[in-house]
Amino acid sequence: MISTGSRVADLPMPGLAKLGCMTSDDALQHDSLPQSFVVLGGGAVRWSSLSFLPVRSQGDAAPAQPTLSSRRVTMTSPAKSNPPFAMRGSPFPKPGFRLSTRGRTAREKIYCVQKRRRQHEVRAEAGFHGLGRSPNTDSLALKNAGSRPSTGPIICDTHMRTSTPQFSPEAISPGPEIVHPAVQQGEIAAHNILYPGPNPSQRITRVLISVVFTDPQAATVGLTEKAAKAGGIPYLSASYPFNDHGKSIIMDAMQAS
Repeated sequence: MISTGSRVADLPMPGLAKLGCMTSDDALQHDSLPQSFVVLGGGAVRWSSLSFLPVRSQGDAAPAQPTLSSRRVTMTSPAKSNPPFAMRGSPFPKPGFRLSTRGRTAREKIYCVQKRRRQHEVRAEAGFHGLGRSPNTDSLALKNAGSRPSTGPIICDTHMRTSTPQFSPEAISPGPEIVHPAVQQGEIAAHNILYPGPNPSQRITRVLISVVFTDPQAATVGLTEKAAKAGGIPYLSASYPFNDHGKSIIMDAMQAS
Protein backbone atom coordinates (compact mmCIF):
# COMPACT_ATOMS: atom_id res chain seq x y z
CA MET A 1 0.00 0.00 0.00
CA ILE A 2 1.34 3.42 -0.97
CA SER A 3 0.92 5.79 1.97
CA THR A 4 3.63 8.43 1.71
CA GLY A 5 1.23 11.29 2.44
CA SER A 6 1.54 14.84 1.20
CA ARG A 7 3.86 17.82 1.57
CA VAL A 8 3.60 21.58 1.23
CA ALA A 9 3.28 22.36 -2.48
CA ASP A 10 6.19 23.87 -4.35
CA LEU A 11 5.87 27.59 -4.93
CA PRO A 12 4.84 28.23 -8.56
CA MET A 13 7.56 30.80 -9.27
CA PRO A 14 11.31 30.50 -8.53
CA GLY A 15 11.45 34.01 -7.07
CA LEU A 16 8.93 33.17 -4.34
CA ALA A 17 11.05 30.29 -3.05
CA LYS A 18 13.93 32.72 -2.39
CA LEU A 19 11.69 34.89 -0.19
CA GLY A 20 11.22 32.13 2.39
CA CYS A 21 7.43 32.02 2.85
CA MET A 22 6.00 30.83 6.17
CA THR A 23 3.88 27.69 6.30
CA SER A 24 1.10 26.98 8.81
CA ASP A 25 3.60 24.96 10.88
CA ASP A 26 5.98 27.93 10.98
CA ALA A 27 3.20 30.28 12.11
CA LEU A 28 2.20 27.97 14.97
CA GLN A 29 5.78 27.61 16.21
CA HIS A 30 6.74 31.31 16.14
CA ASP A 31 6.51 33.32 19.36
CA SER A 32 5.95 36.51 17.35
CA LEU A 33 4.87 37.38 13.84
CA PRO A 34 6.17 39.90 11.28
CA GLN A 35 4.63 43.37 11.23
CA SER A 36 3.22 42.71 7.76
CA PHE A 37 2.73 39.64 5.59
CA VAL A 38 1.21 38.59 2.29
CA VAL A 39 -1.08 35.56 2.20
CA LEU A 40 -0.41 33.65 -1.03
CA GLY A 41 -3.23 31.40 -2.19
CA GLY A 42 -6.94 31.22 -2.89
CA GLY A 43 -8.27 28.35 -0.80
CA ALA A 44 -9.31 27.40 2.71
CA VAL A 45 -5.89 28.08 4.25
CA ARG A 46 -6.05 31.68 3.04
CA TRP A 47 -9.35 32.39 4.78
CA SER A 48 -8.34 30.56 7.96
CA SER A 49 -5.03 32.41 8.18
CA LEU A 50 -6.66 35.80 7.78
CA SER A 51 -8.84 35.07 10.80
CA PHE A 52 -6.11 33.44 12.90
CA LEU A 53 -2.94 35.44 12.30
CA PRO A 54 -4.13 38.93 13.39
CA VAL A 55 -5.45 37.45 16.67
CA ARG A 56 -2.25 35.46 17.20
CA SER A 57 -0.23 38.68 17.00
CA GLN A 58 -2.19 40.74 19.51
CA GLY A 59 0.52 40.26 22.15
CA ASP A 60 3.03 42.07 19.95
CA ALA A 61 3.74 45.77 20.32
CA ALA A 62 2.02 46.36 16.99
CA PRO A 63 -0.37 43.80 15.45
CA ALA A 64 0.75 42.15 12.25
CA GLN A 65 -1.06 43.52 9.21
CA PRO A 66 -2.09 40.82 6.72
CA THR A 67 -2.31 41.63 3.03
CA LEU A 68 -4.61 39.46 0.93
CA SER A 69 -3.25 38.03 -2.30
CA SER A 70 -4.87 35.45 -4.55
CA ARG A 71 -3.46 33.70 -7.58
CA ARG A 72 -4.75 32.46 -10.91
CA VAL A 73 -3.45 28.89 -10.53
CA THR A 74 -6.35 26.51 -9.74
CA MET A 75 -6.44 25.16 -6.19
CA THR A 76 -7.43 21.58 -5.32
CA SER A 77 -8.89 22.73 -2.02
CA PRO A 78 -12.66 22.22 -1.61
CA ALA A 79 -13.06 25.87 -0.59
CA LYS A 80 -11.69 27.61 -3.67
CA SER A 81 -13.42 30.95 -3.23
CA ASN A 82 -15.28 32.86 -0.53
CA PRO A 83 -16.38 31.03 2.61
CA PRO A 84 -19.86 29.50 2.08
CA PHE A 85 -21.77 31.86 4.30
CA ALA A 86 -23.24 35.34 4.06
CA MET A 87 -21.39 37.90 6.15
CA ARG A 88 -22.98 40.81 7.98
CA GLY A 89 -20.73 43.86 7.94
CA SER A 90 -16.97 43.47 7.62
CA PRO A 91 -15.95 39.93 6.56
CA PHE A 92 -13.03 39.95 9.00
CA PRO A 93 -13.92 42.18 11.95
CA LYS A 94 -10.68 41.41 13.78
CA PRO A 95 -8.32 44.05 15.16
CA GLY A 96 -5.20 44.36 13.07
CA PHE A 97 -6.70 43.28 9.74
CA ARG A 98 -6.52 45.32 6.57
CA LEU A 99 -6.31 44.57 2.87
CA SER A 100 -3.11 46.47 2.12
CA THR A 101 -0.01 47.72 3.88
CA ARG A 102 1.14 51.34 3.83
CA GLY A 103 4.20 51.54 6.04
CA ARG A 104 7.73 50.66 4.95
CA THR A 105 10.46 48.87 6.87
CA ALA A 106 13.98 47.84 5.91
CA ARG A 107 13.02 44.16 6.08
CA GLU A 108 10.13 44.36 3.61
CA LYS A 109 10.09 42.26 0.45
CA ILE A 110 8.27 43.03 -2.78
CA TYR A 111 5.59 40.65 -4.06
CA CYS A 112 4.15 41.10 -7.56
CA VAL A 113 0.43 40.30 -7.83
CA GLN A 114 -1.48 40.05 -11.11
CA LYS A 115 -5.09 41.24 -10.97
CA ARG A 116 -7.28 41.74 -14.03
CA ARG A 117 -4.22 41.55 -16.31
CA ARG A 118 -2.48 44.31 -14.38
CA GLN A 119 0.56 43.81 -12.19
CA HIS A 120 0.66 45.31 -8.70
CA GLU A 121 3.43 45.47 -6.13
CA VAL A 122 2.74 44.55 -2.51
CA ARG A 123 5.38 45.14 0.17
CA ALA A 124 5.54 43.02 3.31
CA GLU A 125 8.08 41.54 5.70
CA ALA A 126 6.99 37.95 5.02
CA GLY A 127 4.81 35.76 2.87
CA PHE A 128 2.41 33.09 4.15
CA HIS A 129 2.24 29.90 2.07
CA GLY A 130 -1.41 29.08 1.36
CA LEU A 131 -0.90 27.44 -2.03
CA GLY A 132 -2.00 23.95 -1.07
CA ARG A 133 -0.25 20.60 -0.75
CA SER A 134 1.20 18.06 -3.20
CA PRO A 135 1.39 14.25 -3.10
CA ASN A 136 4.69 13.08 -1.64
CA THR A 137 5.44 10.74 -4.55
CA ASP A 138 8.30 12.30 -6.52
CA SER A 139 10.96 9.97 -5.09
CA LEU A 140 9.00 6.72 -5.50
CA ALA A 141 9.87 5.96 -9.17
CA LEU A 142 6.26 4.94 -9.74
CA LYS A 143 6.86 4.29 -13.43
CA ASN A 144 8.86 1.20 -12.42
CA ALA A 145 5.74 -0.16 -10.70
CA GLY A 146 3.49 0.71 -13.63
CA SER A 147 1.32 3.19 -11.72
CA ARG A 148 -0.33 6.05 -13.60
CA PRO A 149 0.80 8.76 -13.65
CA SER A 150 4.48 8.32 -12.77
CA THR A 151 4.52 11.54 -10.70
CA GLY A 152 1.95 13.60 -8.83
CA PRO A 153 -1.42 12.23 -7.64
CA ILE A 154 -1.91 8.47 -8.06
CA ILE A 155 -5.11 7.58 -9.91
CA CYS A 156 -7.23 4.95 -8.15
CA ASP A 157 -10.81 3.68 -8.25
CA THR A 158 -13.50 3.88 -5.55
CA HIS A 159 -12.00 0.77 -3.91
CA MET A 160 -8.64 2.61 -3.62
CA ARG A 161 -6.99 0.33 -6.21
CA THR A 162 -4.43 1.78 -8.60
CA SER A 163 -3.76 0.70 -12.19
CA THR A 164 -1.49 -2.06 -10.81
CA PRO A 165 -2.15 -4.40 -7.84
CA GLN A 166 -1.48 -1.66 -5.29
CA PHE A 167 -3.68 0.36 -2.98
CA SER A 168 -3.38 4.09 -2.38
CA PRO A 169 -5.10 6.18 0.35
CA GLU A 170 -6.49 9.65 -0.28
CA ALA A 171 -3.51 11.77 0.82
CA ILE A 172 -1.75 11.02 -2.48
CA SER A 173 -4.80 10.43 -4.68
CA PRO A 174 -6.90 13.07 -6.50
CA GLY A 175 -9.68 14.45 -4.34
CA PRO A 176 -10.41 16.87 -1.50
CA GLU A 177 -7.45 17.84 0.69
CA ILE A 178 -9.18 16.97 3.96
CA VAL A 179 -7.88 14.72 6.74
CA HIS A 180 -10.92 12.57 7.57
CA PRO A 181 -11.49 11.32 3.98
CA ALA A 182 -7.79 10.39 3.87
CA VAL A 183 -8.17 8.39 7.09
CA GLN A 184 -11.33 6.67 5.85
CA GLN A 185 -9.81 5.81 2.50
CA GLY A 186 -6.69 4.41 4.15
CA GLU A 187 -9.01 2.16 6.17
CA ILE A 188 -10.80 1.12 2.98
CA ALA A 189 -7.51 0.23 1.30
CA ALA A 190 -6.36 -1.81 4.32
CA HIS A 191 -9.74 -3.59 4.57
CA ASN A 192 -9.71 -4.56 0.90
CA ILE A 193 -6.15 -5.88 1.19
CA LEU A 194 -6.93 -7.99 4.26
CA TYR A 195 -10.38 -9.16 3.16
CA PRO A 196 -10.39 -9.60 -0.63
CA GLY A 197 -13.71 -10.66 -2.06
CA PRO A 198 -16.47 -9.94 -4.57
CA ASN A 199 -17.85 -6.96 -2.60
CA PRO A 200 -14.94 -4.72 -1.58
CA SER A 201 -15.44 -1.60 0.52
CA GLN A 202 -15.55 1.66 -1.41
CA ARG A 203 -15.30 5.36 -0.67
CA ILE A 204 -18.42 7.50 -0.50
CA THR A 205 -18.14 11.23 -1.19
CA ARG A 206 -21.86 12.10 -1.27
CA VAL A 207 -21.83 13.46 2.29
CA LEU A 208 -18.35 14.99 2.35
CA ILE A 209 -17.84 17.29 5.36
CA SER A 210 -15.68 20.39 4.95
CA VAL A 211 -14.82 23.09 7.50
CA VAL A 212 -13.03 26.42 7.07
CA PHE A 213 -11.74 27.80 10.37
CA THR A 214 -12.62 31.43 9.82
CA ASP A 215 -14.37 33.59 12.39
CA PRO A 216 -17.26 32.83 12.17
CA GLN A 217 -16.54 29.24 11.14
CA ALA A 218 -17.92 27.85 7.89
CA ALA A 219 -18.95 24.25 7.33
CA THR A 220 -20.55 22.29 4.51
CA VAL A 221 -21.99 18.76 4.37
CA GLY A 222 -22.64 17.15 1.00
CA LEU A 223 -23.24 19.20 -2.14
CA THR A 224 -22.78 22.95 -2.04
CA GLU A 225 -25.18 25.24 -3.89
CA LYS A 226 -22.45 25.89 -6.47
CA ALA A 227 -21.93 22.16 -7.07
CA ALA A 228 -25.67 21.56 -7.38
CA LYS A 229 -25.95 24.32 -9.99
CA ALA A 230 -22.98 22.95 -11.93
CA GLY A 231 -24.51 19.45 -11.93
CA GLY A 232 -27.99 20.62 -12.88
CA ILE A 233 -29.38 19.19 -9.63
CA PRO A 234 -32.64 20.76 -8.32
CA TYR A 235 -32.29 22.17 -4.81
CA LEU A 236 -33.91 24.44 -2.25
CA SER A 237 -31.98 27.28 -0.61
CA ALA A 238 -32.67 29.08 2.67
CA SER A 239 -30.69 31.16 5.16
CA TYR A 240 -31.24 32.40 8.70
CA PRO A 241 -29.28 35.33 10.16
CA PHE A 242 -27.23 34.75 13.30
CA ASN A 243 -28.21 38.18 14.59
CA ASP A 244 -31.71 36.84 15.27
CA HIS A 245 -30.55 33.75 17.18
CA GLY A 246 -30.58 33.87 20.98
CA LYS A 247 -27.29 32.07 21.63
CA SER A 248 -25.52 34.11 18.93
CA ILE A 249 -26.74 37.33 20.54
CA ILE A 250 -25.51 36.19 23.99
CA MET A 251 -22.12 35.22 22.54
CA ASP A 252 -21.93 38.42 20.45
CA ALA A 253 -21.34 36.25 17.37
CA MET A 254 -23.83 37.67 14.91
CA GLN A 255 -21.75 38.19 11.76
CA ALA A 256 -23.02 35.30 9.59
CA SER A 257 -26.09 33.40 8.48
